Amino acid sequence: MRSFLAFSVDSKTRTLVADHISSRKGGFRGISWVPSRNLHITVKFLGEIDDLTCKSVENCLQESAPLLSPFSLTPEGGGCFPDPGRARVLFIAYSLDEPVMKWIHRLHTSLVSLGFPKENRPFTAHLTLGRVRRPVPERQIHRFLEETDQLSLPKFEVQNILMMESRLDPGGAIYSVHRTFSLGGGHA
Repeated sequence: MRSFLAFSVDSKTRTLVADHISSRKGGFRGISWVPSRNLHITVKFLGEIDDLTCKSVENCLQESAPLLSPFSLTPEGGGCFPDPGRARVLFIAYSLDEPVMKWIHRLHTSLVSLGFPKENRPFTAHLTLGRVRRPVPERQIHRFLEETDQLSLPKFEVQNILMMESRLDPGGAIYSVHRTFSLGGGHA
């Protein structure tokens, strides 16, 4: 199973972001836009995992999810990886409180102990809007980021972490929830 861990996006944010993407599609060639059904905030990409590894990840989440209380994600504006001159991913950044960042760090450390590679970059909570497939002029990237900064998005509550399955299809990836882990009232 090809898998990743994610926080889901509330319906209001999903609708606002889908409208934002839809109204800009024609003006930005060379970008593969994320369908609204696939909008999420990736916590960790796992890749292709076998049944035994899947069970180990489930056990890890079953132990760790109750240690983090539900929390709010606050939008910070548009962004891109790695930078506007070489943009590959367009996104909306979200701020996380320190307890949530510590919990994610501990989760990543637990996943490394299961054999997953260590992340070399700091975690950035973000909602991917599109992937740049062909070179796009830097001025267009800046314009998109400015328009995204003006988008009025609400903060939203995260109640669980999802273990997702990703099936690759000629029409794009198809995501489905493999398992949901409710966040608890424990201390991070």
